[in-house]
Amino acid sequence: PGKTLDDFMKIAQHEDVGALFSVSTSVGGPGSVDQGQKSTAILNLTPGQYVVICIVPGADDMPHYKMGMLAPLTVSQATQEGKPPAASVTVDLVDFSFTNLPRQVKAGKHVWKVVDTGKQLHEIILNRIAPGMSFAQIEKILTAAPPDSTSPHAGPPPFVGMAGIAPLNPGETNWAVLDLKPGDYFAICFVPDIKTGKPHFELGMIMPFTVKPGKA
Repeated sequence: PGKTLDDFMKIAQHEDVGALFSVSTSVGGPGSVDQGQKSTAILNLTPGQYVVICIVPGADDMPHYKMGMLAPLTVSQATQEGKPPAASVTVDLVDFSFTNLPRQVKAGKHVWKVVDTGKQLHEIILNRIAPGMSFAQIEKILTAAPPDSTSPHAGPPPFVGMAGIAPLNPGETNWAVLDLKPGDYFAICFVPDIKTGKPHFELGMIMPFTVKPGKA
């Protein structure tokens, strides 16, 4: 309230991501995925002015929104109220964990209700681990220093971003619409901590789960 679309766009052009969240509420949306993948989310939007934005950094660490990946969106008053979708599980994003994240699910279609019940901004990104890799190896890679040209882990990471929910302010809710294939997965939050600056996964927001063959 009290801020305009022009205010937001000026900050997007000249300041960092943190400044954007100081003048707006992050209501989620589809989480970041790798090329060729599809992320679907259901939101209950109240009337107002929004901006659709990608905060993923490029190779030079410049966020994609500074390269043009942002667009205004006006939400008008609804003519009728919709019903929330039925969800098989509710995952709470807390400081710093994924509460009620199932450790094993069946392959196929799922709807997960995702709620930020913490005190900070959080996201949940679901990644499928590459064959031959373990979750323990993934943790070591993610928490290690940036690899140099001689590192055996230099190059693309050994996992694929498959789906998820973009950053949510405390109290916000989304529904992740998933179509999961068998394999080993992990959920992660890359949002930086307000106090330490560390990504939330270094504070505990990274958890493995398995998708077993069979219909959900």
